[in-house]
Amino acid sequence: MKRKYRYKILAVMIAAGFTIMGGCGDEKDMSGHMEDTFLEDAMEEEIGNGKEEREEKALEDAMEEKVGMESKEEDQDAGSMVVWDDVTGEGIKTVEGEVRDIADGSFVISQIYTGTMENDELIAVMPLEGEEENLITVNYSNDVKVTVRISTDGMTSTERVGSIEELEEGSNVTLTGSWEGDCFRADTISVFILAFNG
Repeated sequence: MKRKYRYKILAVMIAAGFTIMGGCGDEKDMSGHMEDTFLEDAMEEEIGNGKEEREEKALEDAMEEKVGMESKEEDQDAGSMVVWDDVTGEGIKTVEGEVRDIADGSFVISQIYTGTMENDELIAVMPLEGEEENLITVNYSNDVKVTVRISTDGMTSTERVGSIEELEEGSNVTLTGSWEGDCFRADTISVFILAFNG
């Protein structure tokens, strides 16, 4: 009787153990299933985000290209509205430039292109050094007239008599004279100096 009772308790415990183990197995299977579902959802979301990012990038690229084309068209339109000064040919001409090199009796300038826009505004364009520069050799005589214009605001200036010794590399100059072949003979040289106060 005692043994049968023990066997019954043992049998119940074994059955309970199987039930618990079975339950754990189901729970494990459920949690595994939940993990798989979570991973699938996360992957779908990531793929969706990747697709959205690709679409956004394509849209940004298209917008940049459109803006670039519009900017180029505006530049072309602006260029077509300018009447550039012709400094070539015979007679007295005015040439502007930045001094690149100085020698005895001559110097070299990089031409500053000047012109007038359709709204009558003046425009001056200087290429960067080494980029499509028009280098001009300028000759002058000992009796060349030199003036110095000093500006503190870039808009207004005062003028005084100057000397050729005040000419420096990097100086902006306005020259009046005539062409002698490929060289420019300057009768007057106006040196512009920008001197900010302070």
